[in-house]
Amino acid sequence: MGRRNVRRRALVRGFAVGGLGMLTTSLAACTAQPRSMPTLTVPLTSILPSPTSTPSVVPTLAPHPTAKMSSAAPTPIPTQQVHLAAPSPTATAIPDHPQFSDVAQRTPADALLYLRGRLPGYPEGSPQTAINFSPSDILETMDTIVLDQVKQREGSAALQKVYDTIAQAILVTLRDQYRTHWVVLALDAGHGGNKAFYWDPGSEGTEAWHTRGVAASVLKQAHESDFSRIIVRPIFNDAIPDDFGPTVPINRPSLNTILVRQVRASMLALEVAAWNKAHPDPANQVMLHEISVHFNVGAGGALVLHQGDTVRPEFVARSIEFAKRYLQQVTTDLNATGLLPSPLKLWGSNGLHDDVMMYRPMNLSGVTTSITAFRYGMLQGNGYSSRYIAQLLGKGR
Repeated sequence: MGRRNVRRRALVRGFAVGGLGMLTTSLAACTAQPRSMPTLTVPLTSILPSPTSTPSVVPTLAPHPTAKMSSAAPTPIPTQQVHLAAPSPTATAIPDHPQFSDVAQRTPADALLYLRGRLPGYPEGSPQTAINFSPSDILETMDTIVLDQVKQREGSAALQKVYDTIAQAILVTLRDQYRTHWVVLALDAGHGGNKAFYWDPGSEGTEAWHTRGVAASVLKQAHESDFSRIIVRPIFNDAIPDDFGPTVPINRPSLNTILVRQVRASMLALEVAAWNKAHPDPANQVMLHEISVHFNVGAGGALVLHQGDTVRPEFVARSIEFAKRYLQQVTTDLNATGLLPSPLKLWGSNGLHDDVMMYRPMNLSGVTTSITAFRYGMLQGNGYSSRYIAQLLGKGR
């Protein structure tokens, strides 16, 4: 895929999640006909977490096959009954094993309180803490259609092997990059949402299902001894509607999906900072890294969207380091399976892109060139995400 196509990809992705109303791509996705969904072969019971390493609830993994918005009250979706620990970042924990909240249970109402600095346990919460808080990478490992082809040609077991290989590459890369440090993985499975309220299927109508297959495998494999210092905390939760309700001046489900997940991840950032302050011993220091699992359309190769110059330089460096390590690991491992219809190569020359969009939307023509207004929200850039937060809080247009 040429540079022009990547620019188009960035534009479409940014608008699809940004809800800026300039493109019809997300609308087309919402009306797509149902496709045959692959069967996830990891039983839900096999990825339920332990109390000390992963959250007490695994986000719902069964999606609705078509995008849907409903003006009616969302149909309640049964969830596992849990007793959550106090969410305070300063909660007492065993010194040699860091403890962090199950932030996936946080609702949009919690997110608004957090952004206003009123959520108990997070007095530092604000619009500023919801951006630029950690390294972040968006994994576009292959075109979605390739996964669909594996399912059609090789079956469910082969597709699960691909999921497992990608999940293992994520964990191996984090382990090797951070070595002796504890690592909190803020894990997002791209697209999706609450089935009764808004479901975004992603590319080919199946992307969201595949991203959840990979996330389920990450949760399962994180229990292995090789990854004992990686603590996985999902930031997506399909059981909770991403709806801010009538109390805000603007309420866009596609943008809410990204913002709520970012707020949950930034809660983890505050918890990690509090832990590190209370445990200055280098052996107990914790690093946070946000990973959003996606797949591509039309790239024709492995691609990672890394952070750029809208976040702290140290985050950029760690984001790019992860991207390089992951691309090397995942292409080698996936090609070794022999399951792909053709060898997986890197997109472009190195598989890296910072996801800055090259085309300025007409309704943002007044934005100065010094502001990167077009960065995809999961990369924490100070662009349209900040504008939407201001609108939600009644402080912007």
